[in-house]
Amino acid sequence: MARRTKARGAIVIGLAAGTLALSGMSAASGDAIPGDPLYSVKRSTERAQLALAGSDISRGQLYLEFARTRLDEARAVQSDPSGFARVLDDMDSETQQGVKLLTSTAMEHKDPKALDAIDSFVKTQHSSTESLRTGVTGDPHSRASKSLVLLEEIQKRTGALRLVLTCGMAATSGADPLGPLPKLDACKTTGRGNPTGRTGNSEQTNQTGQNTQTGTTATENGVAPTTPAPGGTTVPPQETGTPEPTSTPSKGGLLDGLHDLVHGG
Repeated sequence: MARRTKARGAIVIGLAAGTLALSGMSAASGDAIPGDPLYSVKRSTERAQLALAGSDISRGQLYLEFARTRLDEARAVQSDPSGFARVLDDMDSETQQGVKLLTSTAMEHKDPKALDAIDSFVKTQHSSTESLRTGVTGDPHSRASKSLVLLEEIQKRTGALRLVLTCGMAATSGADPLGPLPKLDACKTTGRGNPTGRTGNSEQTNQTGQNTQTGTTATENGVAPTTPAPGGTTVPPQETGTPEPTSTPSKGGLLDGLHDLVHGG
């Protein structure tokens, strides 16, 4: 029994020591850049964090955080064109993976917070990448421009997804490396993504015959409908033709003769 206890204690101590050693190496590798002995430890630690993430939104945010780290590393190796390009390749890959997880989550759960996280990332990452590009020339300059184009495409995608967010995945058609592809006409129905609530028929006639837009009374064949008069009788509609002028008796003839006879004319 004593031997078993000692063996178990040795195992526990060994595991604890190994854990501490790995923790120390992970901490020491935090500032490692490509080419450093501890850089592989740094990347292994990142993969472990992704594996332990509890949700797609947490995993997506981790990918974006690692993409920020790659940008710092690119700044450190900008004098090496091939190393610079490799780091930016990794950065763009992690950016796409993070964005895809977050856009998918946003559309599945109709949650704009995931898109907010992307927009915040793009704002700071674009500024930092632009600053990086101004400090290099030649192939590194062109490679940094490619990363900027990707960030601009992401910004357009989140803007388009916001327009159809209330309809969720029903307003998407397939996916690409940035996640769901929005269908901008998918929400053009009353009450679903249509802020006006209009049905497309702007002029409708109600049951009383009134036009709901102008308030005028509807007519049939140009004749106004009959109007009930008090007592239950019906007053026929007035004729709409042009009335003939009433003739006014002119002076002369029989009337003029009587006038002259009375007045001694």
